[in-house]
Amino acid sequence: MSTIKFPGQPTSSDQILSSITKMQKADADWRHGRLFSLIYHAESELEEVTKAAYMSSFSLNALGHEAFPSLARMEADIIGMTADLLGQPGAPGSLTSGSSESNFLALKTARDRMREVMPQVKEPEVIVPWSGHPSLSKASGYLGLKVVRAALDSEQRADLVSVKKSITPNTILVVGSAPTWPHGVVDPIVEMAELASRKGVMMHVDACVGGFVLPFAKRLGRPVPEFDLSVDGVTSVSADVHKFGYSSNLRVPAVRLQGLDRRRLRGIHRARVAAGRSGGGGVGDHPLPRAARLPRADQASPGCHAGFHGRGQRGRRLLRRGQSAIQPIRLRLAGPGHQGRIRRAGRGRLASPAARKPTQLASSHAYPEP
Repeated sequence: MSTIKFPGQPTSSDQILSSITKMQKADADWRHGRLFSLIYHAESELEEVTKAAYMSSFSLNALGHEAFPSLARMEADIIGMTADLLGQPGAPGSLTSGSSESNFLALKTARDRMREVMPQVKEPEVIVPWSGHPSLSKASGYLGLKVVRAALDSEQRADLVSVKKSITPNTILVVGSAPTWPHGVVDPIVEMAELASRKGVMMHVDACVGGFVLPFAKRLGRPVPEFDLSVDGVTSVSADVHKFGYSSNLRVPAVRLQGLDRRRLRGIHRARVAAGRSGGGGVGDHPLPRAARLPRADQASPGCHAGFHGRGQRGRRLLRRGQSAIQPIRLRLAGPGHQGRIRRAGRGRLASPAARKPTQLASSHAYPEP
């Protein structure tokens, strides 16, 4: 915690910038080393154009699309390009503040649909494999949902037998990952979506890591399982633009897509929050839980837009050139309540001896459910 006092006098520009530069000397040198999960750096040329685009809208406000139609156009283009990349051109979506909010919206949509078409459900459940991102548990806590954990198979993917047994009349959503954050493997999305569709519930795919890399890996001839909106039964997909979309990391933007005409499921709609001020000022209907959309989406949209156009189909070349840095993380967990050290294993891959020598966590309740 800082005890610094609010300045009594203005500080010169040179002093401000010098102070920031001095503080940044202790930061990691991400341009010359790998800093996986924190910084996704493609090339200096792309970095410069995204920064220039970002700063071009520094003083604009994404809340006023009528006043700044350029921001509305860029946001719509980002969603449109992502939908085209992820299997369903024209699918509606939202530009969110990051993967946590994207997952939150997927769970909120499932809860809202439950209230409309499954009113008999009083204790809604969401099926999440043990490898699911922590934001899913956090969102469930906010929304009053119960997380039901599905086991993992020998490859650390969601175990289909466990998923099937976990589905009950209270189930409103099944979640899979492409890939999982701790292991770097893609859950059996096709089979999970079929189970969900058969039971009449929604299926969300957390592709926040893989959304902007798996399509290009597939075009390079790599074996990539089906995972996107082209899969029958998948109702939504989330993908992080600030990761392998190479947009600004400061604003952490992500895209959440909602599938069109999702196979006999009634009541699916984009989660919307009505808001207003007393006296009638500022009444609106927003697709996100924040009236101002992204935290400074006014800069995030141009940065994403420039990153998409600057990268384009060169994504395959960037992927080929940097493949050693984006090999999947292979972290073997012995099971819930165990963890292991991560080690580097050839060509930039990460691996772990945890499967052979698991380390028991101090508390079996280290990851409590909400």
